[in-house]
Amino acid sequence: MRPTEATDLLRILGLRQGGLAFFVGVLLFVAGISHTARAEPPENSVKRAFATIVLAQADSKPYVTAAQRMRAQAEGGNAYAQYQLSLDYNAGIGVSADDAEAVNWLKRSATQNYAPALNELGSRHEQGRGVRKDRTEAVRLYRLAAARGEINARLNLERLGERAPPITDAAPPAVVDKKAIGEILQAYAATPNAPPRAPTVLTVPLQRLGGVLTVPATLNGSVVSNFVLDSGASDVSIPETVANALRSAGKLSDSDMLGSQRHVLADGSIVSTRMMMLRSLQLGSATVTNVRASIASAKAPPLLGQSFLQQFASWSIDNQRQVLVLVEKAQ
Repeated sequence: MRPTEATDLLRILGLRQGGLAFFVGVLLFVAGISHTARAEPPENSVKRAFATIVLAQADSKPYVTAAQRMRAQAEGGNAYAQYQLSLDYNAGIGVSADDAEAVNWLKRSATQNYAPALNELGSRHEQGRGVRKDRTEAVRLYRLAAARGEINARLNLERLGERAPPITDAAPPAVVDKKAIGEILQAYAATPNAPPRAPTVLTVPLQRLGGVLTVPATLNGSVVSNFVLDSGASDVSIPETVANALRSAGKLSDSDMLGSQRHVLADGSIVSTRMMMLRSLQLGSATVTNVRASIASAKAPPLLGQSFLQQFASWSIDNQRQVLVLVEKAQ
């Protein structure tokens, strides 16, 4: 469950944000949904629900206090608290965003074989976020997490075409000081929550060429190419000529390559396509990092597909102004 989904849930329930009883009630409600959807131990669901509530409002004073108390639990060796503190540093929840600290606490939690931390560290190694890019290490960590019942790790292995191991080592519940958790919930209720920030709306001019809408994009801060807007494409696609231009500019290396993936074409035929990770893709003032892309034949047009568009809360085309409207996800 994402932070925005947690906020939407509160709105749907018609509950006011604030008050210890409110937070406890929503905590248990979200925990029940998480347990049902993920088929995991209830104690893990409660922890995930607790993390979701923490993420729902990032800037208010209670969350600064909560992060401080979570750190005290983390320094005491609590694997869950170490994992949550890593997420806090990654997103700037109650603390200043610090990727090095995020990786530090994530590794400390993963060392204790906490399954969500193993999965997240595997994701970082797969993408090269704050750690070396290493697919072999990513798969190793995904397998460790999957063996402990982490569903996201099993999905990651399936996506990479790797076999998931049987669940043989169910993760024991992390030791969480219930009194400390109660104090953190009290801290949330101590002051009103910060109002949610309005999402940023970006507009990018479109051009109509040959009956299709195109938009210029800058890849890896270097090569510019006109992309056809194609919401039916699962991934961004670039022709081999553009990939070669990136390599010539020193903006594409072997470490950016993700191997091959099978794609089903519109005519039903199946082709094997080379995949890569674009370090950045910029449209006007909108920049998305770590975008999956396929490499097509030299004569194929660049396609702006879902691996870019899904990074936004919503997108639409304003035909009157002929612009692409991108709504950023709430932070």
